[in-house]
Amino acid sequence: PYLASILLAGRLLAALGDEAQKAAHLPPLIAGERLAALAFAEPQGRYDLAAVTTRAAPEGDGWRLDGHKSVVLGGPAADLFLVTARIEGEADLAAFLLPADAAGLLVQGYPTSDGGRAAELRLVEVRLDARARLSAAPVRPALEAVIDGATAAICAEAVGIMEAATAATREYLLTRRQFGRPLATFQVLQHRLADMVVACEEMRSLTIAANLAVDGDDPAERARAVSAAKAELGRRGTFVVAQAVQLHGGMGVSDELNIASYFKRLHVLNALFGDRSHHFRRYAGRAA
Repeated sequence: PYLASILLAGRLLAALGDEAQKAAHLPPLIAGERLAALAFAEPQGRYDLAAVTTRAAPEGDGWRLDGHKSVVLGGPAADLFLVTARIEGEADLAAFLLPADAAGLLVQGYPTSDGGRAAELRLVEVRLDARARLSAAPVRPALEAVIDGATAAICAEAVGIMEAATAATREYLLTRRQFGRPLATFQVLQHRLADMVVACEEMRSLTIAANLAVDGDDPAERARAVSAAKAELGRRGTFVVAQAVQLHGGMGVSDELNIASYFKRLHVLNALFGDRSHHFRRYAGRAA
């Protein structure tokens, strides 16, 4: 679970943890001995990172957490959660390390349509000690940077899916015969395949720009580049896998071919971290 444990939870821990917290948790995550998951989304929040109603309140020499986190990627298998919450009187979000076996935590796992796993977390009077808070840096900017990095990464995954679907479709059109000749000899199908190739190249270029911006120092430029790529994933990516299914005919939706898996995974990626409409609005809001 590289996305959930490393790109999301691991990177946020690296950004917000103090030296003791990082020394205790990062090595086993990197070694694969433990798994972590980032619990940042809530049912009412849609794609707004600041829409957090989970509450953290001081209690004795520690904290009490209450709330509901949704669509926690990798949640059913996680040993450790990073949870965002609100503290009364503080403008910024707060982040906490939450062991999966903490009293008062209910983890409800479920399958996602692409074969993965996610979870709902319900926190009822969960008590943590003072060392559980991650406060080495402001939480909201760090969280946004981590989500942008993960978004750029899934755009790269989407490019791979699109190219694999296009290659499989080309091979199928060259092999499958109708009216005594290969499907690939029909000009209308050649045009559709050509459109798939063009879409792959467009998505590849935007994804390269997004990943370069993630490594840069300008948060506004990073946001624009990532949102541009993610918005096009919603258009170009869904176009390519839809064409792949159509050109394969009925076989395109069967589990016997990889095309069906590509189709399901691409649609999950489209919904992760903001859909096309969300990233259009975000891009417009960050426009220079």
